[in-house]
Amino acid sequence: FNGTGSQSISNTASITFFNLTNSNVTNPLTLNNSLAVNGSLNVNGVNAILSPVAAVVISGTGTLTGTGTARVTRIAATADFSSQYTITNKTLTNLTVEYIGTAAQVLSAITYGPLKINNANGVTLATGTSTVNGLLTLTTGALGVGNQILVINNGSSVGGGSITSNPTGTVNYNQSGNGQNVRAFNYGNLTFSNFNKVLEPAGTIGISGVFTPGTAIGHTISGSTINFNGTGAQTVPAFNYNNLTISGARGANSVTLANGGIVAVAGIFNPTATFAGGNYVVTNNTVDFNGSGGQTIPAFNYFNLTSSNVGARTLQNSGIIGIASVFAPGTNVYTIAGSTVAYNGTSAQTLPPSFTTYFNLTSNNTAGVTGFAGLTVQQLLRMQTGTFTSNSGTYNNVQIDSGAILAGTNGTTINVSGNWTNNGTFTANTNTVNFNGSGAQTIGGTSVTTFNNLTIANAGSGVSLGQNATVNAVLTLTNDLTTGANILTMPNTGTSAGTADVIGNVRRTGFTGGGPALSFGNPFNSIGFIAQGTVPTDILVNLVKATPTGPPTFPTAVQRTYTITPTGGAGYSATLRLHYLDAELNGNVEADLGLWRLFGGAWARQGRTGLVDTVNN
Repeated sequence: FNGTGSQSISNTASITFFNLTNSNVTNPLTLNNSLAVNGSLNVNGVNAILSPVAAVVISGTGTLTGTGTARVTRIAATADFSSQYTITNKTLTNLTVEYIGTAAQVLSAITYGPLKINNANGVTLATGTSTVNGLLTLTTGALGVGNQILVINNGSSVGGGSITSNPTGTVNYNQSGNGQNVRAFNYGNLTFSNFNKVLEPAGTIGISGVFTPGTAIGHTISGSTINFNGTGAQTVPAFNYNNLTISGARGANSVTLANGGIVAVAGIFNPTATFAGGNYVVTNNTVDFNGSGGQTIPAFNYFNLTSSNVGARTLQNSGIIGIASVFAPGTNVYTIAGSTVAYNGTSAQTLPPSFTTYFNLTSNNTAGVTGFAGLTVQQLLRMQTGTFTSNSGTYNNVQIDSGAILAGTNGTTINVSGNWTNNGTFTANTNTVNFNGSGAQTIGGTSVTTFNNLTIANAGSGVSLGQNATVNAVLTLTNDLTTGANILTMPNTGTSAGTADVIGNVRRTGFTGGGPALSFGNPFNSIGFIAQGTVPTDILVNLVKATPTGPPTFPTAVQRTYTITPTGGAGYSATLRLHYLDAELNGNVEADLGLWRLFGGAWARQGRTGLVDTVNN
């Protein structure tokens, strides 16, 4: 049949051909009745089309072959190619099989050359493996893999069609060469041959089953998105992704990132899966943000977190970025505002010294986390579990949770510009803590903090105690410390420096007769005992920067009131030295100053020994 107009074969009786050739490349050859071919049934020409009507069956002992198109129109019984073309032999290497029925059809589980799906009602794979060695053309309708296997050994062309699959179905992009396109459809299992693919630059490649990416490492991924969207357990294999999404309501199932592998993300990482008993399993995995453009590192529990390439990085400003092992930040520029990084491994961790500044930093590792000199935390340093060992650092707020430990390093300084909340343990060693904020600062918590060296250098709203505290070594008062009802305790190893005061309560312990005088806040407030009698076990000195309120009041006194309360002791004698500021003289002449004591409801002058030190006051 070699015409150029419409041609057809219609017969009332069964016809058997030996050889039948369709060479009409202008119009389809329509078969209106069933027939048999015992020789060659040749669809001869790229544009030649053999088009049987739906009820026709083409039988015989011959061979179907050609370079044109053999249409599948069957929609009754088993509506597939093999049921419409029962001819014994089929050479489909260059012959396009086109499914073009008016109702749903079934794709025979055979090996095709070119295959075209052109059925708006859809075509579903029959049980087994369907292989396409030629071009797969998805013109209209869905090619439904179901639970079966579709092997695509060549390229594909997508019009308005698609591929769908159940989670246990498999689509294998199996081209034996580089450059095969992977289309943006929802797959069950997705398998790549060991050659480089080109992932669809738009849309989403959904995978609800197993992704087997092969061994090639030079895939073209620009613009692509892979979404692991199953509801069961899934593994995210090592692969260089562009955008990576992990979604789905997983229930008690878990999503595992490849153990020992690198999950590289050049674009957006979006882990949004939800769990009810399951979780992400990240053991020994590394997530590498390797884009050359800007990337956001989302809140997620990473095992190893790495950044490479040159793009700017933004730490997500909500949630927790957990790191269970190693953080390798690269040389990227980071935006950290609002973010929280938590070191939450089970083996000892060390912060990378190249990443100097955190917004919020949490130490949540029972095996311990170690900082470095120069660490800065802009908002909150939190010790949640285990020990965080701090070198010299600059922190805003410090919070030690119950059971957790903050340990200072010998000879270093922790600078704190915010509040100190100790509900656990602070191990100072020979460290210095310097409170140097400008707003109001509080040293509080449920635990008493024992400092080695404590420096108060807040020239703004000041530092106050919200809990008792102890200083074992040097108390440096560049600015005042206010205790309220709490007590600052210093043993006899403690000394004072600076020009400011402790307003409130200072308790000194460890007095010895004939020993050195011990200071109370300002170094010029001191008490020392001669070797006589039994000295008190401790002395509490309370300072109020105001004239005594009595009763009776003493409005003309220097604007300082010291209340001295010894515990125990008998027959002792001491030298008392008290400090004041020139601005507090309240009209008094320094050279005439003396000690006055409230006793028996009246103020009595106690005098003084020696001259008033008008320089140091």
